[in-house]
Amino acid sequence: MQQLRQPIVNKTLNIACEQLQIRSNYQVIFHYPNINTQKDNQCVDEYQEIINLTHQFNKLSEKLFWGNQSDTIDIIIFNQQIDDNPKQAFKMLGVNHVISYYHNVKLLFPQYFFNHIKMVLISPKNNIIYDFKNKKIISTFNSPYIKNFLSIFIKEQNIKDQFEVENVNDLFLNQFVKISKKKQFQNQKHQTSVCKIVDDKQTIIWPIDNKGINYYLCFEPNFIIYYGQLNENYQKHGRGIFFQTIWNDCNPNYTILQGNFQNGKKNGIMLKFSSRSQNLFQGHEYKDDEFIKQVDLDDNGKIKVVEIVKPNEIQDKPTQTAPKRRIIIMEEGVIINTNTQQVQSKAIKSDIFVKYNQQFNSNDEKILSSSRYWLNSSMIDGYVLALQKQQMEQVFKSDDPIKNLNTFVIDSTYFTSAAIDYKLVTSLRSLCYEFKGITIFDVYQNIAVVVNQKNSHWFLVLVKREQQQELYQMKFHILDSMSGYPKKYYDTCQKIFDLMTFHLELGDNYRFDYQNNIIVEDVQQQNDGSSCGDHTCYFLYQIFNGKNYKEKNRQQVGEMRGMIYKLIFG
Repeated sequence: MQQLRQPIVNKTLNIACEQLQIRSNYQVIFHYPNINTQKDNQCVDEYQEIINLTHQFNKLSEKLFWGNQSDTIDIIIFNQQIDDNPKQAFKMLGVNHVISYYHNVKLLFPQYFFNHIKMVLISPKNNIIYDFKNKKIISTFNSPYIKNFLSIFIKEQNIKDQFEVENVNDLFLNQFVKISKKKQFQNQKHQTSVCKIVDDKQTIIWPIDNKGINYYLCFEPNFIIYYGQLNENYQKHGRGIFFQTIWNDCNPNYTILQGNFQNGKKNGIMLKFSSRSQNLFQGHEYKDDEFIKQVDLDDNGKIKVVEIVKPNEIQDKPTQTAPKRRIIIMEEGVIINTNTQQVQSKAIKSDIFVKYNQQFNSNDEKILSSSRYWLNSSMIDGYVLALQKQQMEQVFKSDDPIKNLNTFVIDSTYFTSAAIDYKLVTSLRSLCYEFKGITIFDVYQNIAVVVNQKNSHWFLVLVKREQQQELYQMKFHILDSMSGYPKKYYDTCQKIFDLMTFHLELGDNYRFDYQNNIIVEDVQQQNDGSSCGDHTCYFLYQIFNGKNYKEKNRQQVGEMRGMIYKLIFG
């Protein structure tokens, strides 16, 4: 049998010796297995041990960074395929949970990512260091696929081309800080919420200590969600992200700010993100919560520096003729003229309006006034948003806010537009829970998914989490006014499970067994071919009002259209 490889720590990889303060007196905790001489199943066990230890190493690295004991966060990723099948290995790294986590970090905190993150890929034979700050790749491995890894974090080809590759002979890292090991499940504790009076306001607080850093998720009145650090009085203090929904005539406008807080107040330059994406929009300067001014920022979140052009440079530049401007006149959201020569004086009248983030017109009024037509997605998704708004208003008026915050609804656009990345700000809560040490199931008891099946039938899927030993089972409760056998809903539930575990990054300890995890509930059945949408809204109404969704009440179902009509056209 081949002799075990001795630990080698090259000075180029200074994260091992200096920044993480690993000393030579620590014993080697693992060694790279010899895949040629060991059995396959034994190799898997050894590899898993390496992977577990990289997680411990990464947590320590991030903890030291936020504790100002290190200037970088050094992330180690193990992948045994790099040596033998690098093309496949670099392709699969895109779905690695740790890399997905730091991909989200790059989206929300690009300046921190590029200035402080180093990625170290290790395999039984090779190591590759990606130094994003200095645009450098140090590798024992010479392969045309090395730069493929950059595409996970960087889209611009010209930036990727700037990375210099340096090949070295030895750069092995197989020595880790000795850390007591725990089972994966033990590190994923349920988050217990508390309700505190903060600045004379009731606030629901979830403590989060996912990486040795004390962060908190807070729900406040006035549709405010905050994720970040708090002081001893539970005020926002330190780094954090501030989400607020401002309602304008029943339409939501979203504000996302990231920056520093002092004793509950915004201070300094806050990064403002676009309300429909995670793209940086602009910077706002605050002092003691008072808005001072708007500042222009570059893609890295830094204040743009105005370039001073010398007079002789201006003279040297050729004079450009301004392009002809095309005049487009809009009235009430409708283009009434696209001609560049003349403007028509007559406007096109439109009855289209927006409410609850959905578009409606006179035809929708006709549908809601009759029981012969199906409810469409604008009506149902608008009603969903109205229920969510109503819930958040009532939660902080109740004696037990935590108990009354029980259901979160994922509207029909998620299931029907599954190709999009579900990080729209219309689901701010989901955005909060994606990668910050808390899951959506730690906050809500029920996750209701509105399903439009083949554009011909509406029903509701109520998703609950149940703990079974060291795993979480996701239970799918079907609320369908045209009920069938569980097998009928397998594809739908599997799709919901795959989407939620991927987009919300729920982890490998979530399971779905269709034979035991699909429960078709005995609910009110329809006696016509057009009221499936009415029944779906009725089930939601019962859930949000703390009533039994199994209650048979045909009269109440019949009153749902009138209720939705009043919300939209009243």
